[in-house]
Amino acid sequence: MHGWLRVFSAVAVIAGLATAVPAAAEPKSVPDTVWTNPRDVPMDRASHWGPLSHNATPVDRPAFWSANLCFSLGENLPQSPESASSTVSSDESGWTAVEVIAHWPGDTWVTDQYASTVYRSLRARLDHCFNAVGAQVSATDLSNGHAATVTLPAQGGKQPQYHLYVVQPPGTGTVAELTVTNGITGAAGAPWVDADDHQVLRDVAAPICRTAKSAAC
Repeated sequence: MHGWLRVFSAVAVIAGLATAVPAAAEPKSVPDTVWTNPRDVPMDRASHWGPLSHNATPVDRPAFWSANLCFSLGENLPQSPESASSTVSSDESGWTAVEVIAHWPGDTWVTDQYASTVYRSLRARLDHCFNAVGAQVSATDLSNGHAATVTLPAQGGKQPQYHLYVVQPPGTGTVAELTVTNGITGAAGAPWVDADDHQVLRDVAAPICRTAKSAAC
């Protein structure tokens, strides 16, 4: 398997978390088919999300909210050759959905290790969250990824929350993070409606697995 069915030669084998990942000179976007169906994004009933694929933008370095909220001193997440971010907001509900997808093309026996390095780093940050404003973090590990809620101190009568869903679908060389937050818009926002974390993680991973045609998912 070669990621999005594009063939690249592997340049290195990763050994542990400290191994460097090749950097991309110019970011390439990801296929439209890898984005989460907006109907499957939490808070859709109140937000009526637009398609994430319509707002996708290639990025030089993936800006995962897990890393932004719980930054790690002295550690920078590596670039990936194909990365994109998409944001959709709802004035009606006051919530925003952000999906970040980072993909390493090539033989997946190597690129899955690249993705695993980033996935584990994002998960570790949640356990040791360093945040200047005093974030409260609750994280759950599931068989198909992890889900977390990061709550910041109340601001102007609003309690900013970031609901994170992170997956590393096997056989795809990809990490994806879906964030649903009321911390971006100025509106107070509709109350959060609990979602089935396991199902959300499945919904995030499914289009990536289909696009990569991964039998390992």
